[in-house]
Amino acid sequence: MEGSYRRAHPAIVQLHLIREAEEAMRAVSSLSEKTPGRARGMDLLRDWEARLDLTPAALATREPILALRRATYAALDARDAGAYTWLAQAKLCRHTGHHGAAQLALLEARAALDPGMALAVEQAKLLWATGRQHRAVVEIQEALDDVSLRETDTKTASHAMLRLARWSAATGQRQKTDVLHIYSNVLKDQQHTEKANFHVAKYLDDLLKDAQKREQQRAAMGGGADGEGGGQRRRKNQEADEKSLDYVDDIITRYATSLRYGHSHVYESLPRMLTLWFDVGAAAAAHEATAARSSGRGAAAATTSTLTAEQQKERRVAKKATDVLKQFSGSLPLYTWLPALPQLTSRLCHPHAEVRQLIHQILYRLVKNFPNQVLWSMTAMARSTHPERAEAAARILQKAKQDADASMRPLFDQSSELAAQLIKLCKYEPPKGADRRAPKTFSLRAEFPKLASLVEGEELGAMMVMVPGQSSLTPSLPPATLRNAAQPNLVPTVSEWSAFPSDVAVIASIEDEVAVLSSLQKPKKLTVIGSDGHEYAFLCKPKDDLRKDLRMMEFTTMLNRLLARDPSSRKRRLYLRTFAVIPLTEDCGLIEWVPNTTGLRHVLQALYVQDGLYHKRTLVEVKEMHERLKSRPLTWMSEILEKFPPVFHRWFLNRWKDRPAAWHGARTAFSHTAAVWSMVGHVVGLGDRHGENILLDQESGDCVHVDFSCLFDKGLELETPEMVPFRLTQNIVDGLGAGGYEGTFMRVCEITLGVLRSHREALMSVLETFVHDPLVEWAASRAGPKTSSGKSKADEGVEIERGKDALEKIRSRLEGVVVGVGAAPSLPLSTQGQTRRLIEEATSRKHLGSMYIWWMPWF
Repeated sequence: MEGSYRRAHPAIVQLHLIREAEEAMRAVSSLSEKTPGRARGMDLLRDWEARLDLTPAALATREPILALRRATYAALDARDAGAYTWLAQAKLCRHTGHHGAAQLALLEARAALDPGMALAVEQAKLLWATGRQHRAVVEIQEALDDVSLRETDTKTASHAMLRLARWSAATGQRQKTDVLHIYSNVLKDQQHTEKANFHVAKYLDDLLKDAQKREQQRAAMGGGADGEGGGQRRRKNQEADEKSLDYVDDIITRYATSLRYGHSHVYESLPRMLTLWFDVGAAAAAHEATAARSSGRGAAAATTSTLTAEQQKERRVAKKATDVLKQFSGSLPLYTWLPALPQLTSRLCHPHAEVRQLIHQILYRLVKNFPNQVLWSMTAMARSTHPERAEAAARILQKAKQDADASMRPLFDQSSELAAQLIKLCKYEPPKGADRRAPKTFSLRAEFPKLASLVEGEELGAMMVMVPGQSSLTPSLPPATLRNAAQPNLVPTVSEWSAFPSDVAVIASIEDEVAVLSSLQKPKKLTVIGSDGHEYAFLCKPKDDLRKDLRMMEFTTMLNRLLARDPSSRKRRLYLRTFAVIPLTEDCGLIEWVPNTTGLRHVLQALYVQDGLYHKRTLVEVKEMHERLKSRPLTWMSEILEKFPPVFHRWFLNRWKDRPAAWHGARTAFSHTAAVWSMVGHVVGLGDRHGENILLDQESGDCVHVDFSCLFDKGLELETPEMVPFRLTQNIVDGLGAGGYEGTFMRVCEITLGVLRSHREALMSVLETFVHDPLVEWAASRAGPKTSSGKSKADEGVEIERGKDALEKIRSRLEGVVVGVGAAPSLPLSTQGQTRRLIEEATSRKHLGSMYIWWMPWF
């Protein structure tokens, strides 16, 4: 369908032009002296503006439309309306990177229009886009200083003031108090908009982070030391702490307020708001517990006499933040909380009683209103090995079941029993046959009769459980154009917007034959038949914690949205393939099977078998060669590469040999997706990229990555540390075409890295929630007393430090520093310089020769 629309798009644009030409002809033919030309033009402008917003923001699409409109407005003698089309073209050219054309369009608009706020703002934006930030700030300030301009277009002036505040903060051209004063004036006009509230929250958040960083630096320099000046330093540190805490309530309030008016920034504002709330609540609870232990009373009995002034402040801030979120939890549409579901479920056992209670209330409402989707998350929590977490989840599920409609109550029992049976299926190990080999398939009805009868409705009635595919589990939020019917400045209510499809497929049956894969953990491939008649395949994976995979999928979903916004990325349709991940317990779960895919290793092995280069003794011979040469990685790589020349290009030729256009499209798709995954993987420290964790789509050529357990540079901690930032072996390069990585691959790497770096604050906000998720393990568990997260205190201390270190490495990479890949740290590099440096590291024979042998650096 997508390909058909793409082919038909030029014709659709032509039809759009014909329609507007017809409307223009009718407008011209109805000219009369009673209707001034300017009014006629402005009427058409209002009608056409909405239609233009529906077209792709591409120069090839919109430029002909704008040119036709200029001709129409000229015929209608609507000079101002024609000038505004030049302004729209300047904006379009700026967004697509054609800065020279944008300047020419601005000159045309300036010639036709009197000086105005809109012209000045667009000129300032163009200056900013071309790197003249200081001049851009001056330009927008001069426009705002002109009273006549400001009063003739107050709405644009208000938006310009918001832009001035953001740019002033980014360039440091104004003091903190001045920036806050500008933001205060902005809120007078835009207090009911998402954008203003979000950016105020962002600026206050930056001030908070800066204050915290200075506190840490002072503490590291011995701010608490005794002796001369020690007491004064302690008082200053305490004052700094109190000031940083003062920001928290305002930040949470502004983020929450922004969510009432829109969802453009929900994937940044919601996780950050919750992280701040969780952190301040946890700190207050920790201090109360310490004070209670020292006084010999319970935590609830900790009084102001046992807490320091700073801890009392923290307690008040936590209380106020919780009160704010209590208020907003009732006023925000319930679907707003869905993107944060994993973050909420991970804090089921939050140490602060009031915070924990509100988390439970929100989760209860989510389960009650969206049972089909939320039950898949909550059922796993109810089966946690951590008793407190399991009990909390069970209480929430029980209450939601009691309060649900009678028709929906069987769903809760079915979900629980289905999860129990699927866990058994994941962990099942089929008995070996007479030849001492595990069977490749087994009968579901023979080995799991209870699961079969449950699905067929013999146990708990007709099956109501939804097929957990990605499209069914991913909530959709309302577009910016859809507003609340009663209050247009607010987002739609729950009754006005459905976050999930109303006709989701439920499990109708399961195929009897279950395949057992040959990999070490022996996962099973299960095929579910949906009520829509479609087949849905899932991998039942044992002995693996899938919670990191789940969070990585959420992260890549956000990245896809960022890639879709960038003109260069959107033009190339860059994206990351995502799939559903459903943890059932801490050590097993379901993964949605990516259809039409095969492993990179299997593809290459088959090609080498065809050439007679791979046989039964090949791996033994490779191991002997490695043992002999492993102390000389360069020699080892030279000899092994002579034995296995690159062959990957032949896979594309074999698959699409009769369709040259499809062959070129598949190779391009592989180059694009491999480049995007390489950059994203490097930034988050993704390791273990051997040939079985990289899949190839046999229909499109896409590169698909799976298994994200080795994140945040865990590869550097392996017995044989991983020295390369991503997989770019000889065969990967061979699949990129005649130019290798010097071409499409490198350009897409640069674009992707540019998108990641330009949105680094948004990405860091999301990754911060990932790193601080108490369900994500960072260190091997130690013995000792456990905290509310289920970890020992020693573990929590280690993990906090490791989490901070991981975030710092990610931030450095997003600032252009090459770190954590066996390379010496560099100064910040340009996007192009960083890309080339990473490719050099990834293709270095010395680094490849130092990799673990069965990572297969020669493949």
